[in-house]
Amino acid sequence: MAEILKFIYLIILFISLFLVVTDVTAARVLVNCKDTIDCSRWFCKSPLVPKCISFKCKCVEIKVNSVDWAEFSL
Repeated sequence: MAEILKFIYLIILFISLFLVVTDVTAARVLVNCKDTIDCSRWFCKSPLVPKCISFKCKCVEIKVNSVDWAEFSL
């Protein structure tokens, strides 16, 4: 009986550690900034880039203008 309880406690411990580790993005919200240059380039994962919005560093998607190659035909 004691071994079963130890096993259950161990499973609960590992599950709680997993949940804590997966929520590391919550700390990134607290970075203050005045301009986009204040945000670290390592703040976001690729393809997102850091940008200063409302004095907080936030990850945003890069908007790339698509090129219409038909305009360049000869």
